Amino acid sequence: MRLVIILLLFSFVTYAKDLGTVGNTYPVAEKDLMSEIEERAAKVDWKSIIRRETENVKKNAGKGGISLPKAEKNRSFYLNMTYVLDHDINTYNQKGEITGILYQKGFVYNPLDYVKVKETYVVFNGKMQKEIDWFKAKYSLAPLVYPLITEGNAIEIAKHIGRPVYVLRDDMRKLFKLEHTVSVIYPEGKRMRVDEIMVADEKVNSVNTTRSNKHK
Repeated sequence: MRLVIILLLFSFVTYAKDLGTVGNTYPVAEKDLMSEIEERAAKVDWKSIIRRETENVKKNAGKGGISLPKAEKNRSFYLNMTYVLDHDINTYNQKGEITGILYQKGFVYNPLDYVKVKETYVVFNGKMQKEIDWFKAKYSLAPLVYPLITEGNAIEIAKHIGRPVYVLRDDMRKLFKLEHTVSVIYPEGKRMRVDEIMVADEKVNSVNTTRSNKHK
């Protein structure tokens, strides 16, 4: 879940909103922000986070609780991960008094400029056997692919496909604007790409074959 946590971390740290919601913008240039981002990302204990997510799945009986309709057609769209501050971030002294502005309103950055991401996330409905089988056939040997279910029992599905399965969180659904299953999420350049895939009866859809093969 490294990618999701990083993106949520950046948006939280800078109190940012999506680019285009404010007027004037300024390109990222300050070294302070770059250093802060790198420092915060480096301090994250990714192994502990993955372990915690796995424990949460067990604690909640591995049940997904987000309902998304299945894709009726194949389509792809891109998400611009660039953010812009909607207010100034001030600096303070030990007395809590404002001493200046650290980052100005309109400050622009893209977290993908600072972090190299290789992970792919595949969101499917754990109550739909066709989607489970599609994932198993397509990604069973892909080490950098994370399966996330919207509904169903992650523990039982993990036994079936032979690898850990996670439950889709609502903040991730909102972050990547997910609307259907199956959805495959991965970085492409400085943007995130989402492929919605219609899983046809009794056969594996050919969409995103190149991406899956890269991880095998």
